[in-house]
Amino acid sequence: MKYITVAQGAAFPKDKGGNENRPDLSGTVEFEDNVYKNKKVQIALWKRNKNGQNYFSFKLTELRDED
Repeated sequence: MKYITVAQGAAFPKDKGGNENRPDLSGTVEFEDNVYKNKKVQIALWKRNKNGQNYFSFKLTELRDED
């Protein structure tokens, strides 16, 4: 089995400004494939804890011009 990189990017800590619904980290994602290549995609991550287990939940959002 071989792993193939399909996307890469970075996420940085964000100031939540007192709003707990805002993500803890956010950044951009660059895709290698033709489906999303040259499109702006943002990642947002939230620190979570369930049953004492820490994890991140995330959302990917494509930035589009309004139609």
